[in-house]
Amino acid sequence: MIIDVHTHYRSKRIFEELIKRGQMKILVDRDGKKHVYDGDMFVFTMPEQYAEPDLEKRIAYLDQHGIDMQVLSTPRSSDYSAEDGPDLARITNDGIAEVVKKYPNRFIGLASIPIKNKEKAFDELDRGVNELGLKGICISANIGGISLDSDYLRPFYKRITDLDIPIFVHPGFPAGADQMKDYGLIPIVGFEFDLILAQVRLIYGGVLEEFPTLKFIFSHLGGGTPFLKERIENGWGFAKIVPDKKANIKRSPSYYLEQIYFETVSFYKPAIMCTIQCSGVDKILFGTDYPLYPLGDIPYSLKVMKELDLCHSDKEKILGENAKRLFKI
Repeated sequence: MIIDVHTHYRSKRIFEELIKRGQMKILVDRDGKKHVYDGDMFVFTMPEQYAEPDLEKRIAYLDQHGIDMQVLSTPRSSDYSAEDGPDLARITNDGIAEVVKKYPNRFIGLASIPIKNKEKAFDELDRGVNELGLKGICISANIGGISLDSDYLRPFYKRITDLDIPIFVHPGFPAGADQMKDYGLIPIVGFEFDLILAQVRLIYGGVLEEFPTLKFIFSHLGGGTPFLKERIENGWGFAKIVPDKKANIKRSPSYYLEQIYFETVSFYKPAIMCTIQCSGVDKILFGTDYPLYPLGDIPYSLKVMKELDLCHSDKEKILGENAKRLFKI
């Protein structure tokens, strides 16, 4: 069984609502390509399947390449204001739940939570999981400036632990984004910096110590955190004595890093192998970033998986067995 844990979906209604509220801007170039901006920040170029999602075509494409299920999420939907967030989360979740209800054997849904409106965030979390049947949540690596180790988020982590659902972490706009407007650098390298910073803050900030059963899935192979494992480990000595906020953990950073799940975008074979060495094959999940292209290239993603120097059973774990266990399929 092959389960793609990193795919995106937005209903036509949420697109219209985001544009109406000024949360998204779409510019069309002379070739007819649609480019998505958040303010003056370029985010991505929109493929046809993203702007006008035809689910029958999507399923036919999955069948063509042997993908059994996709996990649907909506990036950066946790970042909206306390005023707009509840409505936008509700519309987003209703759209994903409708897809899952229609095709329950093909799609799993992740809920969007209006984090900045604490009271309504808890209501939408419970509605998404208990009423709509969504199997996890999607949040940003920094939630509009709220770091994942923030005390503000600890009550959410407690509730998510009680629900026993995973948290899929997608990158957002990182610190220093103003320096990344050229060359489309925000999605190329800015996203990865955002993911790395979020993981180190989670570890040093004691979130994974306080909530040992909390299950984080970091996209994009964690942005490169496994490559930095030894530096994060050695830096712990420094992080414990800095004059400002000190690292607040009892065990070594590696212990907590190994609790995190990673998904396989962007498919550089040595990077995947490094991540496996960092956290073990049981913590690696297959993801493609579909339908975004060229990152969401399913045929290439499967080709890379086939070529990895792993035994058949380990490949099966990454392609689907780990996700089946995590999402209780």
